[in-house]
Amino acid sequence: MSVFVLSLFVLSISALAKTPNKLEITNATVNMENDTIDTIDIYGLNFGDDPEVWLPDNESPLVVQSSTDTQITASLPGNIQPGTYRLMVAMQGFDPSHPEKADSLDVTIGTVGPKGDQGIQGEVGAKGDTGDVVGHRATRETRVIREIQVPQGYKAPQAKLVQQEP
Repeated sequence: MSVFVLSLFVLSISALAKTPNKLEITNATVNMENDTIDTIDIYGLNFGDDPEVWLPDNESPLVVQSSTDTQITASLPGNIQPGTYRLMVAMQGFDPSHPEKADSLDVTIGTVGPKGDQGIQGEVGAKGDTGDVVGHRATRETRVIREIQVPQGYKAPQAKLVQQEP
C-alpha cells in the first residue's frame, strides 16, 4: 500500500512539473549556404499547426518554410547582422509572450565577439612519405620562356643565356 501511494505521489509531481501541450523550444541551429546566413532550424515540443516565429527586430514573423510538432525551418532576413537574438515561437493565433502557447530562446547568429589570442604552436609532425612526381621536374637547366606582346616593327635586343656556376 505504501509503495502504491509513493508511486502515485511521484506521478502527480512529474505531471505538475511539465504542463502537457506546453510549447517548448529545446535548441536551434542556424544554416549557412555559400557563406550566407540562410535559415534557422528550431527544435522543441508542441509547435502545433502553422507556428509563428519572430526575431524582435523584425516587424513581422519570419517565413516558416516547413514545420512539424517538433521542428520548424524558417527563413532568416537577408540583412541580418551577426549577433545574439531572442528567438520567439508561438502557436498560431497566440502572442509570443503567452506562458503556455509560446516560448523563447536566445540564439547567436553568425560570428560574434572579438578575435581571441593566438594559441601556442603545436608539435612538429612526422615527415610524410614522398609522393609520385607529376609533371616536369625542375632542374638547374630549366629555362623559363614567356610570351610577350610587342608593338609591330619593334626589334627586341638579343638575349644571352648565362650559365650559373655550381
